[in-house]
Amino acid sequence: MRILHFSDPHFQIPLKNVPIKSLFGKRMIGAFNLLRGRAARFSEADEKIKAFGKFQQENSIDLLVCTGDFSSLGLEKELKNAYNLIKPLIKDKKSFLTVPGNHDIYAKDTTRGRFFSKYFGDFIKTDMPQFRSKKTPWPYVRFFGEDLVVIGLNSARPNPEPWLSSGKISLFQLEMLKKILSDERVRSRFVLILTHYAIKRKDGRFDTKTHGLSNAKEFIEICKSIKNGAILNGHIHDCYRVNIEGLSVSQYCAGSLTQKGRESFIMYELKGGVFKAFRGVYEKREYKITGEM
Repeated sequence: MRILHFSDPHFQIPLKNVPIKSLFGKRMIGAFNLLRGRAARFSEADEKIKAFGKFQQENSIDLLVCTGDFSSLGLEKELKNAYNLIKPLIKDKKSFLTVPGNHDIYAKDTTRGRFFSKYFGDFIKTDMPQFRSKKTPWPYVRFFGEDLVVIGLNSARPNPEPWLSSGKISLFQLEMLKKILSDERVRSRFVLILTHYAIKRKDGRFDTKTHGLSNAKEFIEICKSIKNGAILNGHIHDCYRVNIEGLSVSQYCAGSLTQKGRESFIMYELKGGVFKAFRGVYEKREYKITGEM
């Protein structure tokens, strides 16, 4: 099976198309950062996703996954635009899986309006509904053949304070994850966990309190039961693999697919129980593999 993992495309819409009333609160800071230069770093995202689609078609991809941050300000118009840009890459509803990033759940109105679920709800369905409540679609579980299971966790949350961009996996999700991992149908398969926030940075240290996963240590404890698998994330705009003490699985960060000068992604191959990861980059207006991670 061949899996393509990308993250943090940060698709934008022109600020002139955003109603002023939508920019109150934290979004005002976000809009200011876009004007200061952040927008320029992602100005070619629309064109790059088309080039990424070409790579996907040429490499016989079975499953496409995105670990969040489709948008910049978590506006409904942005998420609708992101869905329309991603849609040509989606062969069917089960061939694409995703989780939201902190920019997709940027403010409280985003969660109240359930904007993420409105446009990406078809890609967060579950094959094990007994492990989630009626109030939330998390966590979800998807089975692929006899060898693979993918578990999606939401680690993003609104951070009203302008200096905060940290995340947290809810206690309910962690409790359900523990039960899912002990299920006989899951234990016999290769386990992929999708989450936006990284457990650790490239240097092996935990991320900062203002930017990282606040309950990373609790997440690690539950993941200790995974014997064969990998943890996939985004959020940090750097592509890397890191081994975490106490875990028999590695963490893979896909970086940002579209940030100018730092474009990256990861392609995985799972065959006969053997899992391999290959780093991808963007050069001369096309995406390509540079080598095994």
